[in-house]
Amino acid sequence: MVVTTQTAAFTKQGGRYSSEAEAAEGEAGNPVLRVWEKGWRELSRANSRAESLERLLDVMRSDLEELGYRPGDRLHVAVDHVVCPEDAATLERRLKEIYALDEVDIWQMAPTAAAHLGPGTIGIAYLAEG
Repeated sequence: MVVTTQTAAFTKQGGRYSSEAEAAEGEAGNPVLRVWEKGWRELSRANSRAESLERLLDVMRSDLEELGYRPGDRLHVAVDHVVCPEDAATLERRLKEIYALDEVDIWQMAPTAAAHLGPGTIGIAYLAEG
């Protein structure tokens, strides 16, 4: 799963945050994070919300390529969000365009995840079957 938030403040407060991005030291921009076994790892920062949504799609595309995904393989996708249904609808539309999906599940994030990530968080969870 990869997510973007409006600020890194919530994730840093939880103490389970690390960064691979040089720009992560500042608070400006929308962080793009990967869920990993120890918490949240920042991959990059985007200058705008639209750019951060595209970065989510780029990370997903890269992950699927690395896993050997090919068009026609089964792909299960969910968009999870914290009170940003318009962005969820935008990602749903883009995912259907890119991957010719019939269905994309859209869910509100669980309260615990929402508390650690903050309002405006949105992410993509995906599973490919080859």
